[in-house]
Amino acid sequence: MVDREQEQLLDILHVSHMWQIRPGFDYAIHQLGVCTLRPAKLISLAQKYSIAGWVPEAVRSLLLLPFRKYTEQDICDLSFSGYLVIACAKEEIQEQRRVLAAIPPYPLDVCADNAPHCTYHTTCTRVWYDKWAKEIVPRIHHPTDHFPLSKTISALLDIDHIGMNRACKGYAIEWMISSCPGLGKEEALICKTIETIQAMFSIATAPSGW
Repeated sequence: MVDREQEQLLDILHVSHMWQIRPGFDYAIHQLGVCTLRPAKLISLAQKYSIAGWVPEAVRSLLLLPFRKYTEQDICDLSFSGYLVIACAKEEIQEQRRVLAAIPPYPLDVCADNAPHCTYHTTCTRVWYDKWAKEIVPRIHHPTDHFPLSKTISALLDIDHIGMNRACKGYAIEWMISSCPGLGKEEALICKTIETIQAMFSIATAPSGW
């Protein structure tokens, strides 16, 4: 449901776009950007009025929004093709999250030449897996408080791995940064989805020469 203020802003947006009134157009974009318009509606408007800047945040919101909260109007605004793109991306992202949660990333070469000297590798490994299961997995699977996988490294740094050699923890984190592509797959899929939606809806930035 669009309220009266939003209707007025949409009218300003439409008239300003039609007559190429840049100040009015920019004003409407700014004001609508802070309103509570549904993300699917923002994408529909972005297509109609060439507002590429709305797409990234709208797509991210749609990827986080549970399907049970999608409305018929959302599907209409997205079109079936757009909805399918979002649905496939959500499935791929969830698969990446499930895999990362189920298989704790940890270097297998703890006895390699460049690994830290430690006589308690077994203990260090156990502590790492235990903290992953108790600290990271609940964040990944939390039903409402979204935890971006890109924040995994910073979360691990903040966790107190009591009983684990500090050098071993540092080695494990360095290994994750250089050898664990799963951490970046979620963000890569989101960016790919944004690009796909922009291309599918032919959303470009309104000409600057108005």
